Formats: sequence, structure tokens, C-alpha cells
Amino acid sequence: MTQRAGFTTCPPATTTPSDVHQIVRWINTHLGITWVELEPGEPEALEPAAIRALRPPFNDRHNPDRLEQLSLLRTECRRVAREQTDNAGTINSSYCYLKVK
Repeated sequence: MTQRAGFTTCPPATTTPSDVHQIVRWINTHLGITWVELEPGEPEALEPAAIRALRPPFNDRHNPDRLEQLSLLRTECRRVAREQTDNAGTINSSYCYLKVK
């Protein structure tokens, strides 16, 4: 385990079938998707305004309510991934798990 930015990296967690069922149930209850046809360049032009308006918690770019802890966790995951990647670009460990202290 290592400690940086107030977070602790942990070994990969085990997920039980019950955990997966609960996660899938939560996703089906709380998340939705809408398909729209856009012209080339439109997604990049529309995304900032949509994120500012909808404020999805996992989108930190353009989100006025972004979670600083989440940004720090992403930074730490990228750092660990870089450390775990050899010169050929192969990742030497499978996942980066972080637990807020």
C-alpha cells in the first residue's frame, strides 16, 4: 500500500455476484441514456454546456460542482498506472484501487 494526496492505494477488491447484482440494479434505477444524431464537431461544441447544465458527478471538466476528491483520485490512479507500465506500454498490475482515508 502507498499513501499520497490523503488517499491509500489498496489491492484489488473481490466482487461477489451479489455485489454485481446490486450495482446493476442501481445502474438500471438511476442511470439513463439517450441517443441523438449529431453532425461532426457538434459533440465537442455541445458537451461543455450540457455538463455545466446537468452537472454529472463523474465529469470534472466543465462541471462547476466537480468533486475535488474525485479529481485527486484520478490523478493518483494515473500516477500509479504510469509507475506500473513498462517501457513497452504494458501494464504490470491490473487495477488501481483507491480508498479515501
